[in-house]
Amino acid sequence: MNKEKWRWFNLFVKIFWLIASVCVIVLTFDWFIGLDIFEDYDYSWEYHYFPSSCNVWVVKLHGDLYSYLIDDDLDYNWNSIYDEVSSEHIRQWIEYFSNDDQFDMIVLDIDSYGWSPYWAEEVMNALVRSDKDTVALIRESWLSAAYYSAIWADKIVASKMSDVWSIWATMSYLNYSEQNKDNWIKFEELATWKFKNSWSPDKELTDEERELFMRDLQKIHDYFVTDVAEHRNLDIEKVKELADWSSMLWVQALQEWLIDEIWDLDTIKQEFFDKYWYEANFCVY
Repeated sequence: MNKEKWRWFNLFVKIFWLIASVCVIVLTFDWFIGLDIFEDYDYSWEYHYFPSSCNVWVVKLHGDLYSYLIDDDLDYNWNSIYDEVSSEHIRQWIEYFSNDDQFDMIVLDIDSYGWSPYWAEEVMNALVRSDKDTVALIRESWLSAAYYSAIWADKIVASKMSDVWSIWATMSYLNYSEQNKDNWIKFEELATWKFKNSWSPDKELTDEERELFMRDLQKIHDYFVTDVAEHRNLDIEKVKELADWSSMLWVQALQEWLIDEIWDLDTIKQEFFDKYWYEANFCVY
């Protein structure tokens, strides 16, 4: 190799090691002190590592159900630091596992007081589209939106101590208008649309506003009742009777066909073995 080529080769090597050294230093600082230099990197569900032995994936619907979680609610591993979960992530997990031949069954592990019917419907539709065996497992409690999210599972199961709350919808909120009066606080309404401030807790609801909200609330309730009757193959009039917000233990839920079986994770493992003739290996999201 002549001197000119050797000089360029040495220059290339030096530049390469300089860039590599800078990258190592930056990554080290980002890792140890959390500079968030790569905060725009896509840390989505696709990049999580899945053990090769898994054939059943347990997706947790624990805590309050939201559409998405803001960055301030997540730790550095992108896990929620509060008792909440997002329908966005649950849907993505279900869709991912449904398209992966490694997994034979998806278990939706539910212990939640619900929240929004829209977010619950998003999870429910992911189960509808899945061609895997799906099981919704009730832990301690699930309220209306949590139940709504699971009604399209192949099996809805619970323990003997599960508390299944009823089918209902609410828009209730605290009204501070009387407290404001006691504190000499007056609400001045300035809006170009007469319903713009309807949800303000600092004013009384008008009769027209109450009628409007109850109209929409009743529609949500009717959709809920209709979907439960359709997906659970129940008489709609019977579901309407059950939709009174009362709670029920597993005995009544089983009698009313709101759930299918009294199972736990060990029972699911046995059912899996009976169907597939090999052991179930659970991984939990």
